[in-house]
Parts: sequence; C-alpha cells; structure tokens
Amino acid sequence: MRIGNASYPFPGGPAPVPPGPEGVVGLDFNYDFKTDLVLAGAGGFRLFKQESANKFADVTAQTKLSSTILNGSFTGAWAADVDSDGDLDVVLGAENRAANGFAKQW
Repeated sequence: MRIGNASYPFPGGPAPVPPGPEGVVGLDFNYDFKTDLVLAGAGGFRLFKQESANKFADVTAQTKLSSTILNGSFTGAWAADVDSDGDLDVVLGAENRAANGFAKQW
C-alpha cells in the first residue's frame, strides 16, 4: 500500500491477496487528532500510527494481541464502540468463525 512516497506492507498472506474495500480502516486510536490505519487481510492484522502527514509507523507489536489475531485471515475490519465505553474498538471479520476477532482499544 502506498501513501505519498512511502510503501507500507499490507497483510495479504502467502498468496498475496490485495486488500478488499473493508480491509483498510482509518481511525484515531490514540486520540492525537491524526488518522491512524488498521489493515486487515488474508495475512493478518496490522496497526499503523500516523506520525506526520505522509509517514506512518507500524505499532502492531505494541498492541500485544495474540498471534491468532495478528496472523489470522480476515475479510475486513470496522471501527465501532462495541462495548459502549466511549472509545473505539476494532471488529475483525473472517470467513472462518473460529478466527473472528475483536481487538479492544489498547
């Protein structure tokens, strides 16, 4: 995936499968008024923090999510306040119900 002059790896899996329309989600996970990115695809889940107008940092490891979530095969991701606590959660969809995930705000 390209943003400006930089390229960021999309978790497309071994095939590699390109992102679907629901595979890229913009949200402000750390409330710094910058749009961060969630990427979800056949190769797992990635979280990129926006550092400047055209630079993102991969902060996936800081989420401390399980390898089942980080390396799962997903059809998309959606931001919503699922538990009504006032912060955004990320819901991950997958064809295999056992791999469905819910990534709580960290």
